[in-house]
Amino acid sequence: MQEPAIDRALVPGILSIFLQALQDDDSYIFLNAVQGLAAIVNGFGKDTLRGLVDMYVKGLDGIAGSAMIQQDVDVRTRVGEALGQVIKRCGDTLPSYAYILIPPLFAVVRTSHLPTALRTSSLSLLAQCVSANALSVIPYATDMTTAMVDLLQIETVPASRSSAKTTAPASGLETEEKDDKETEAPKRDTMTFQPTTTNSKIPTLRRAALHFLTLLLRAFTEQVEESSTAAVYALPGEVMRRAKTIIGYVTITDEDAIVRVMAKEGLDALDGLAIAMLGL
Repeated sequence: MQEPAIDRALVPGILSIFLQALQDDDSYIFLNAVQGLAAIVNGFGKDTLRGLVDMYVKGLDGIAGSAMIQQDVDVRTRVGEALGQVIKRCGDTLPSYAYILIPPLFAVVRTSHLPTALRTSSLSLLAQCVSANALSVIPYATDMTTAMVDLLQIETVPASRSSAKTTAPASGLETEEKDDKETEAPKRDTMTFQPTTTNSKIPTLRRAALHFLTLLLRAFTEQVEESSTAAVYALPGEVMRRAKTIIGYVTITDEDAIVRVMAKEGLDALDGLAIAMLGL
């Protein structure tokens, strides 16, 4: 990576300008700020990447993390967009940056008092790491798999049976009117309308966790198939058995249809990994 012809002493000031631009309501300005942040990290390497990661995670481990306003969430998610661009640009070199990226992002996912939007953003970035270069994530795969299974077990929302009708309505007209109301007012994703919510039962978080977990399991499978030894790549048997139990439960019981479909894909990925490991 060739360093740009810019004095390193100017980099903090440039980063500050881009960070200020991230807060602009004009999409053209903040999207260009995202591109600018990604470009400067790409040009100046690990030190500037640490600075960008710090912008994303700084101050989240204390009381401030549970008292964020919408602007705070917006700025951090936009910094996350810049990190996403950096991850894509790293490609084959991503494993050498993994220790800077993966642990802080993983810590955000596991911090339950943070806004759900930010935890979902971190899961999306981790998924991008898997897609860009799975080797960057493989060393953390066992802990991440366990954490995702824990999240699904705790946050799954079983479909309610109390809403099922036990008696027939007085007239067909009443049924038709109720159906129309349900059609007109579908259940809305709380996070879409309340970006600062810390409600972890929102389906979006489970969807993001399942998407990441499925990508991780598929990447694991590819590594197993390309390897001649189980010493490095094999997930512990107890982790796989527990994952199969929890994901299978989510597949059957979760109230969100998309979550159930994604859980089924996760089960398929888990079965594929089990078959690949049998061949070692």
